[in-house]
Amino acid sequence: MGAFPGPPRSGRQSSPNRTRTAEFDDKKVVGVTGAVSLVHTAGHGCVILGDHAVRCWGENDYGQLGQPGRKHQAEALPVPGLSDVVELSLAPTFSCARTNGGKILCWGDNWYGQLGDGTRTERREPREVAGISDAVGIAAGGEHACAPTRRGDVYCWGYNRFRAFGGAPMVWERARKIELGPR
Repeated sequence: MGAFPGPPRSGRQSSPNRTRTAEFDDKKVVGVTGAVSLVHTAGHGCVILGDHAVRCWGENDYGQLGQPGRKHQAEALPVPGLSDVVELSLAPTFSCARTNGGKILCWGDNWYGQLGDGTRTERREPREVAGISDAVGIAAGGEHACAPTRRGDVYCWGYNRFRAFGGAPMVWERARKIELGPR
């Protein structure tokens, strides 16, 4: 993976960048102009641009860049089908975005249902997470993701490892409301 950028030097997940290129560990990512937010994981990174479009680069084994094929990309390429994006969250093999309107879209590996589209089929283009239209955040990690909503509910989907979402089943292909409360 030597040609691909590592995490930002500062160790921060997100930082403004108004220069022609984003800089990582002495390497520059071509194709980034006007970035307002940056998210990076071990193998790939994405930025939100000033026009709320998204560009991603790095490993693409599972389609986590939103690009066809499995070719890794050193240049940040646009993720087709995304607009009005205000937040990104990345896991090593999949990516998720939240729109200004509260929708969540995910793409990439889906072995454990972590895209929340009701299947376990890998997707190389963003797919809307069914049942969520008022998200105020998004958090992807490992093989699962969760999103809080305006109503104060939290929805999760993907691999329910160690019963992190509570109860069965182990794989949630669709977002489900998590019951929060005292032990």
